[in-house]
This record gives sequence, C-alpha cells and structure tokens, in this order.
Amino acid sequence: MRSFLSVLFIGSLTAASAMARPMPPWKSDAGVEIPAGTDANESLAGYGSPVRFTVFLGAATGFPQLANDVQESLSRGNITLYEHGVSVNPAYITSAQREALQNVWGSTGIRLTTGGGTGMAEIGCCSLLSFSDLKNFGGSLPLLANANLPDDEGGDGTVMTEASEADLELKLAAIVAQKGAPKNIAPIMRPDPVQPTELWEASALYAPNRKLALYTGAVAIDIPPTLAMSFPGAALDNYVNEIKWALRNRIRVTLIVSPYVMGKGGCVFDSRFLENTKAFTTYLISKGAAPTEYVVESYCGEVRNTVNSPLGDHESESINQVALFLSTMPVSAPGTTVPAMPGGLSEVDAIASQMSDSKLHVAKVADQTFFSPDKNVNSIIRRMNSLGGMAYQSDVKVAIHGGALDGTVNPLDITICPNCSMLMQNALVFQATNGNGILQGSKTDAMIHVFNPTTPAPSGFTFGNMSDVRAPQVFRETGQGMSNVEGLMIRGADEMVLGLWGKNGFANLGISDDGLLEIRNPGSSADYHTGVEFAPPGADSANRPKITASNEGNTLEITSKNTIFKGNTTYRSLSGNGNAYACLDASGNLYRSMTACR
Repeated sequence: MRSFLSVLFIGSLTAASAMARPMPPWKSDAGVEIPAGTDANESLAGYGSPVRFTVFLGAATGFPQLANDVQESLSRGNITLYEHGVSVNPAYITSAQREALQNVWGSTGIRLTTGGGTGMAEIGCCSLLSFSDLKNFGGSLPLLANANLPDDEGGDGTVMTEASEADLELKLAAIVAQKGAPKNIAPIMRPDPVQPTELWEASALYAPNRKLALYTGAVAIDIPPTLAMSFPGAALDNYVNEIKWALRNRIRVTLIVSPYVMGKGGCVFDSRFLENTKAFTTYLISKGAAPTEYVVESYCGEVRNTVNSPLGDHESESINQVALFLSTMPVSAPGTTVPAMPGGLSEVDAIASQMSDSKLHVAKVADQTFFSPDKNVNSIIRRMNSLGGMAYQSDVKVAIHGGALDGTVNPLDITICPNCSMLMQNALVFQATNGNGILQGSKTDAMIHVFNPTTPAPSGFTFGNMSDVRAPQVFRETGQGMSNVEGLMIRGADEMVLGLWGKNGFANLGISDDGLLEIRNPGSSADYHTGVEFAPPGADSANRPKITASNEGNTLEITSKNTIFKGNTTYRSLSGNGNAYACLDASGNLYRSMTACR
C-alpha cells in the first residue's frame, strides 16, 4: 500500500525500442496489408502468441467483484488481472470467490488456483516470499511483478542511495532465485514532482534508481492521475523523461493508475478518476511517452462503499471503465533487455513463457496499433491515405508526429481518436489579405495569444461571417479589451453574473430575484465594503463619495462632502397622523414631533 507524499503521442520507433524478433504483417480496417517493420506502423498484437496483455485490472479489497459484469473487458482481448498481494490474501478473498474469478478469467490464462499464469503481481520488498505468500498466489506468482520499495531505501517520496541500491539488488535477486517467484520485477520508482529540474535520465539524484531499473530490467511508475494533474507541466515532463529513458534502454515500463482525492487520499471516491486518467495519458501521448502496459487498481486497504471499485464494466464510476479506456490506448513494444540479475527474464521472454504455459484462448484480439513515422507530415498523410482515407476502428488511435511542415520551423503534432483530439504546434499562422494572424501559446502562463506581428491593427476574434459589419468582434488594442457589439450581453446561470477582481479584493455584479442590479463582495468580512464608490475627475481617493451597506444590510450610508436631493423627498419612517414638526437632535437624527422642537 502506498501513500503519495509529495503522462501519450507516439514518436518514431527507435532501434532501441524495437522488438528483437520480427513482427507479423497485419491488415488495416480497409483490408490493406502492411508489412511489419515499416516506418509508418507497428502492430503490438500477436508477438509470439495470440495476444499481448496491455492492461492489468485489480483492487486491494474489491478483487472478488471482478467475477461479475466483465464480459466487455474479456472481449477486448488485452485486459487481464492484476494480483495485488493484499487481494489474494485469505483475509480478503474466500476459496469460493477465488474459484469464481478463475472460472471467469481462466480463458485469459489466469491461474489463481494453480499458480503462475498471465497476470501481473504486486509484492512488497524485500523479504523472501514465504510459504503462505506463495500459497496465496496458488503456489507460484506470475512471471511479471511490481515491487514496493522500503521507505528507507528509495520508497515513495524518499531518496535512494548507492548503498541502498546495492542492498536492493541482493534482495531482489534472492527473490527471483526462489522457485515460483516472478522473474521480471519492476521496482516502483518515480521522480519527485517538487524537484522537476532534476531530470530522471540525467540527474545524479536518480543515478541509483536508474542503476536498479537496469539491473531488474523493469521499472514501474505509480501515480494517481488526479494527483498528477495537480502538478506543474515540468513535473509531468519528468514522468515523460523517465518513460522515454526506459524505452531507450529496452526495459519494461509500467504505468500504475488508481483513484485519489486531493487532501483525502485513496480511500474516498474519486469522481474524476476516468477524466484525469484520460488527461494524464493523453499528455503522455503528446510527448511520445507510451508505457509498455497499464495497471488499473484501487489501493484502499479497507472494505468501503465510498471508494472507486471494480463494480462492473457497465458501472460508470467503476475502475473497470478506466481499464476499458486504457485498452484502446497505444503502448510501446515490450522490453527486450535481459536483466542483469541472475535468473531474471526480459519482458518479452516472460510473456512468451507465460503464454505457452497457459494454453491461452481469447474471444477477440485487440488491435493495439500505433503509427510511428520518421518522415515529414505530408508523406505520412499520403501513407495513411493509402489505408483508405485514414479509416480506423473505435479502439485505435492514429497519431501523426511531423518534422518540417513545408519548410516551416514549427513541427505539427496531431492525435486523432473517437473521443479526443490534439493539435500541438509552437504557433499557427493564418495568412490573410491585410497581414498574417498568429495563434500562439504563451511560454510563461496558460494563455493563448492572438496577434498580428506586422501591422498595428487590433488583434482578436470575429464571430460569424467576416463580411458582415455587424458580426460581433472581441479585440485588443493599446492595452484595452473591446467589443463592437451594441449592448454587450453577459449571461450567467445564477444571480451573480460578472466578477470584478482588483488588488484590494473582488466584487460580483448580478441580477437579484426581483430584477434589480445586485452588488456583492463575497470575499470581505466587513460588510460595509459592499457598495459603490464614485471617482469623479479631481476627487482624491480619501474624499470620494460612496454609497455603502452595513449592519447586515439594515443600514445604507451615503458619504459625501455635500449631498443634494432634487425634487420631493419622502421619509416613510416619519409618517404619522396630521402635520408635525421635523426636528433634528444633537446627534443629527431627524425625528417627528407633535410639539415645537426643543
């Protein structure tokens, strides 16, 4: 179990990340056969076996629920189980529940009752596996596993030293040497988001981590997407850096995602788990950092109803939904580098061994495909047109990663899929008769800049037909934001419509239930700040006239050197029977008197 203290666009497939053995040819939806190993595509299905699993689904305490409503997951052909050490403990799963899971998932090569199989395990580190540990996994573990490191030796949020790395090598090698133990173990390690300038691939801070990953032939990154998407871009880029480093060294790199709520941890319901998983993995795609596989699980070590669980493929808030999404996402080729540890297996060798041992049969083979061009965008577009107008299935993502665009210096990246799209370029230039318009992302903030670099004309947007002089425009000139719309309208769903923010606070303008203009200062504890201040020319700030509300809205105060009322003035509080004297007391209070004022 981990406490979290402190993302995918496919570029060209380098020789370092290519498979050691040739891939078979495959056919596109349009029926065009594409030779394996071409510069425009790689198919990741069918590597030495009927299918390669790319998504592993599990839960610490809700594991038995995966026996129900998982037919869609099974039909995908690339989803199987993730066997967390807690989930297979008899304290959390009965023999009957284990048999039910085996009956449902056995067709994917899962062996919960007899051990081994095609899944992936998660173990603690770094004691030897006990007899009871092996028994919990059916006698032996899957050949692929991820390991939590001790907090004092580089575990979550701590620094790994050279001495710790050497000690971990000995301990992990001892586990691999055991009968029934995993043969490809990925230590769970990730860069510190607080130190994004310490790059994973180059910083001396992570030298021991890199050495350990090369020794084991694998590394796993465990980061809840909701937590990850709260980090600055530089921190996310360091995860990209770690994944690319692993791929260059041809080792397994697994991305583990789980629910998490900021400030509350992983044992509460994460309503944005799927949303942030999509955002995080799409960011990774955009940077060319596809892991070799994904793990989806819930870490909560308590049985709770208020946490994302594997409640079924058709339950909108289940972790199954996240696994189904990730089953459509691209992955990188499996790791081919043999670990330095004695008895260790590379990822591809572990997969081949597991598949041959499991007598695997699946109903459908998923088309895990990605495009990885080396050429410029125009040639890639021509190549994909040969596939039938860039046709693709609902579970296939097409990515175009360009070099030069007709001689321009800004490469263009495009991602196309059924539920997402992405266009990435330093700047887009739109040619026009009176000059070019440029759309560019800011380098210092999250703003988009619209400008004309060659003329002093205003920059902005026109909505509607540009030949219509009445078409509304929003533009900027000499530091002012302007609109040409007569009677500019701003609409809001509630009473408050417009927020005004300044260095001294903020105020809201809106329309009250009875249709009156409403002024509110929600950020002030002093209610007399709710009101209007007038700043006529020549008036200094200390003597500006004001109309303010106080006393919980019961008192309205007018502050001015001189106040003039033109026309009749009526005071409802002084009404009564017959005429009377209007008197003023020593405190300045006006009152009604039936007798002469004193």
